[in-house]
Amino acid sequence: MRVRPEFKFSKCRDEVRDAFFEAVRPFDFCVRAIVVQKKLIYSTHLRSQKEAFYAFFVKSMLKFDDGLLKQARIVIDGPGDRVFRNELGAYFRHHLGAGKVKSIRFRDSQSDRLVQLADMCAGAIARSFKTDKDDRYRWRNMLAPKLEDVWPFR
Repeated sequence: MRVRPEFKFSKCRDEVRDAFFEAVRPFDFCVRAIVVQKKLIYSTHLRSQKEAFYAFFVKSMLKFDDGLLKQARIVIDGPGDRVFRNELGAYFRHHLGAGKVKSIRFRDSQSDRLVQLADMCAGAIARSFKTDKDDRYRWRNMLAPKLEDVWPFR
């Protein structure tokens, strides 16, 4: 497909998106997502602090998991400095209790195929919420068999 340096939903052509979701169809994975419209966030702390935003919404996804997650390995796209990583780990341990989170890693999406898969899935889901797009459900429908839960945050 000549995709360089990585699969990123917002930067792919439609035919690349189609081929990507066809290629991942046979693999065993599921998608759980929370959709956040930032304009609906009233907390100035969450709106202005990227780290707090991440922590709150990742915690929400982990907390309301119906008991599925045990010893989860969390991978977040981006560099993440050491202080933030340590604070995030402490935050999750404090708010989620023992046993839910095994590790938190920050990875460069260019070198991590699963982060690229997550980006493509998140992009397909986000696109489905854009009412101005005629093809808004195109890639979400391709992903539908893998969707376990899509939670529109309100």
